Amino acid sequence: MNKMLENYFMMKEAKEKNEEKAIKARVLISEGLYEKVWSEREQMYEKIPIEVTDEEYMKIAEYAKKKPADYIENAVARVVKNSSIILFILNFICSIFLSAITIDSYGLDLDFDEFNWAVFLTLVLVSFLGCLLMYAVGEIINKLDRIEKKSSDI
Repeated sequence: MNKMLENYFMMKEAKEKNEEKAIKARVLISEGLYEKVWSEREQMYEKIPIEVTDEEYMKIAEYAKKKPADYIENAVARVVKNSSIILFILNFICSIFLSAITIDSYGLDLDFDEFNWAVFLTLVLVSFLGCLLMYAVGEIINKLDRIEKKSSDI
């Protein structure tokens, strides 16, 4: 076999082994199976995964997959989503009053006998779409945060 090919295969195998070892270490650390190695100043420590056999690791990996995700909703997403709900309620109430206003020769008059349904439905529809978009942005923030937390755990 060509020497360049041998070197190439050796490098790829070594890289693959290192990646597998890194994944194994992250899983063990995320499951709390590590030892603390303190620095010289005793203020910081490094997490060193414990040594396990391949069979033990396979069992640990199974339990790690079954573990429920401890997830707390992102604060920004929660504020955006709750604000969209509150804003829709306020817009709905304002739509009722704006649809009942009539303009006569004396100025503005609040008259519920002449309720303008076209104005009401238009205002409600526009506010619903705006608040729905705002709520969707909150959900997107939440999903991205969840993906980021999952990828940092691996």
